[in-house]
Amino acid sequence: MWQLLAETSGLTMAHLEHRVYALDLEDGVHDGRRQARPTDCATCGAKVHPSARVCTYCSAQAPQRSIFDLL
Repeated sequence: MWQLLAETSGLTMAHLEHRVYALDLEDGVHDGRRQARPTDCATCGAKVHPSARVCTYCSAQAPQRSIFDLL
């Protein structure tokens, strides 16, 4: 997939490495891992764990996440 993207967009390996580094820093730590952050429940405002489907406190449906947030 990367090869196709690189060939058609002009992106380089340096672009990819820079983006991977930036994604790694999204959780505040450069450690080779990216951990999803909790979100706020739209109903009660409590923190909702990234893998939860419903709020622990009010049972409201948790916001939909991208599959990449759970990796």
